[in-house]
Amino acid sequence: SVDRINALGNSLLLLGREARPALLEEIRLRPAVTAVWEALTIANPKPVRLRLDIPERTAVAADPALLDLVLRNLLDNALRYSEAGEIVCALAGKQLSVTDCGPGFAAADLAHVFDRFYTGPHGRHGLGLALVHHVCTASGWQVSAGNATTGGAQVVVDLGQSVRRF
Repeated sequence: SVDRINALGNSLLLLGREARPALLEEIRLRPAVTAVWEALTIANPKPVRLRLDIPERTAVAADPALLDLVLRNLLDNALRYSEAGEIVCALAGKQLSVTDCGPGFAAADLAHVFDRFYTGPHGRHGLGLALVHHVCTASGWQVSAGNATTGGAQVVVDLGQSVRRF
């Protein structure tokens, strides 16, 4: 409970001030996603697995704390709305997508998923995707949300020129 309250307070502070990448580093994307996933599944074990469709030799020039926040919020949402099955995290070109195996976004919610304090039928505090949008904008990335053709919600972050192949 204390960790949740601290996280909520930090989220509100980040939303209240301008988020700027303080330090750009080359971050290997696949290990970053894996580390976030492992931490989330320890705290919330479910019969859900993660499929990574991210090339091994891909990096992102990003602020480590901000990239971690985006990955953590996207994967946490995907895990929260998936009871069993597979979450797919994929990189196609410069677009990173996270697709869950849950019910997807309600049509009425799609226009508001990035609004601060907007909660759908199963939301907690309405800050997760608002933070993702805030950080993506500050980092020069674009973010969008929709429903995947296979079902489930899908959030796509266009990482633009920050994607590097090595």
